[in-house]
Amino acid sequence: YINSIQVGEASGTLEQVLQSLVSQLENDMKLAKDLRKALSYPAFVIAALIMAFAVFITYVIPNFAPVFEKSGTELPLPTRMILLMSDLFNSYGIVILLVLVLAGLAYYGYYRSEKGKYMTHYYLLKLPLIGNLLKKVSSQRFSRTIAILIGQGIPLVQAMNTAIKTESNRVFKENIKKIQEKVESGQSIAAAMGTTNLFPKMMIHMVSVGELTGTLEQMMDNVAEFTHSEISGTVENLTSLIEPVITIVLAVMVLFLALSIFLPMWNMLGIQ
Repeated sequence: YINSIQVGEASGTLEQVLQSLVSQLENDMKLAKDLRKALSYPAFVIAALIMAFAVFITYVIPNFAPVFEKSGTELPLPTRMILLMSDLFNSYGIVILLVLVLAGLAYYGYYRSEKGKYMTHYYLLKLPLIGNLLKKVSSQRFSRTIAILIGQGIPLVQAMNTAIKTESNRVFKENIKKIQEKVESGQSIAAAMGTTNLFPKMMIHMVSVGELTGTLEQMMDNVAEFTHSEISGTVENLTSLIEPVITIVLAVMVLFLALSIFLPMWNMLGIQ
């Protein structure tokens, strides 16, 4: 952004540069807001489920365990599973918690390294839905950055330097570096992008057309707008998908806990 502003000042196009940067920042802020909105509900529900389950196996199940053991009947599978989890949690709860904390700290330390960031981002890109969304976000950021900079007269290779610096995803960052090296050696940017298996085929085709017709800036800007629309649609689809999935998980969890309590009671009463 600083590089682009400097070029805008030198070329007398500072107003246009600032408008482009503001548009990009607004898009980024809206995307971040939509993602927080989409993920806040499932995060809250999952946290509540974990807390409820912990209370259930810590305080509720121990009160029923003696009754089930004295009944002399064979306990159903859900009951045996919940009793085992209750025994483990009550006997080794502190140890389990300590192991989880240490594992979290170890991962945090690993993530702070470049290799840790790269591997984390690599596997995130492999996830269904989430991985596709992250690819679109990075593709949109790349195309928007290139469009803004070459539109202000910055050479393509130099513009890619800025794209590398602004990219937070380590997998994309490393691949943009490779694209830059291939462009410096004389390869077209579209062909170089096609070797990464990260950018959508439609994007590569549009960039290729832009190179052939001398309208690379316009095509990059069109790609950014098109990808932004796709991102908004993906976020909406993700939001609409998460809620029913969470509802199903909640229903299965409640059913499992209810069966673990009521099935042995029905057996003791002779109800099949």
